[in-house]
Amino acid sequence: MTQKQQADRALVKQYTPHLKHITGGFVLSGITAPHIKGLEMAEQCRAALEQGVELLGKQGHALHDVTHILCTVADAENFPSCFPVFRQFFPSISPIMTLMWLKDAPSSQPKIIFELVVQEEMAEAEEENYAF
Repeated sequence: MTQKQQADRALVKQYTPHLKHITGGFVLSGITAPHIKGLEMAEQCRAALEQGVELLGKQGHALHDVTHILCTVADAENFPSCFPVFRQFFPSISPIMTLMWLKDAPSSQPKIIFELVVQEEMAEAEEENYAF
């Protein structure tokens, strides 16, 4: 195995999505585009969110259940290219979004990594507040 292949394999392992249960919900972290080579920021964003949709579905949820998004970006200059993608995936809700910029990240790094948070109790509490 070449050194590049070893580095690519390590990168894939590093960004394997993880599920973590928290009080009242869960966090899906490490969500990236399955393949990042040659993809622009918006394309990586779209592919990562598509993977997020699939992972949320396995938990019985969808993007409309997401209450918080943490975006870690390696290319802050091109992050605005993701705005149309966010509008497509989140047309009727606006989850809290936190942006972290990894300045001087290596080019082997994904341009965007997501963490999706679902707070089930929070969603139920909001529904109860509006009940008459």
